[in-house]
Amino acid sequence: MPCRADYTRYCECCNFTGKTASNWSKHIRTKKHLTNIENEKLKQQNDKYRIMELELELEKLKQKHSITTNNDASNNTINIDNSNNININIFVANPNANNLTDIVVPLLDELIETNTIPAEAIQKCILQMGELKPLLIRNEQLWVKQLDWKKGEDAEKELKSFCNKTTNEYIKEMNKLIDNEENDKFFEATQLIYMNDLNKDAITRKVKGKMITANYNNTAN
Repeated sequence: MPCRADYTRYCECCNFTGKTASNWSKHIRTKKHLTNIENEKLKQQNDKYRIMELELELEKLKQKHSITTNNDASNNTINIDNSNNININIFVANPNANNLTDIVVPLLDELIETNTIPAEAIQKCILQMGELKPLLIRNEQLWVKQLDWKKGEDAEKELKSFCNKTTNEYIKEMNKLIDNEENDKFFEATQLIYMNDLNKDAITRKVKGKMITANYNNTAN
């Protein structure tokens, strides 16, 4: 006699296990099963409409906070958990943040006195601004505030311009040291300025974790 293959079917919405074809066939015709299936369809449809409503709310929030057009959907997520809670993770860069040019760059004399390279001095200034800092890292992408928020290549161009301008100002101060025959100070300055490039990597090195932004979280039932 041939062996009978095991027959097992599980109904998740009813938490029912049918161990025979006859048993399963009877279950899927029961009033309880049909009602649960219909309720599940309604729930999925309601979730779909709810997500559409939340996406509209997200657009309103973006307009309210004057988020620039280059803020894309990859920075925002909508999730529904098993408890039917809808979690919206919205990234809103602080519109009241300081501008990049608001950073108080230390004078060359201060760098020499404390033996501090420009990048570390600027790091300290940025972190002291707290939530108003003009430089953020979000999803491995650079964000810079100068009048408005820029990200990606635009942000890197803005920061590069700031670094170049700052370096040029330090070089002008170094030239004054030569004019004043302050040779010892000039030598120390060359070690700090010429031997340590001022750029994005130098500014974010070691403090990258403190520049990573957090989400604004909203949970709706």
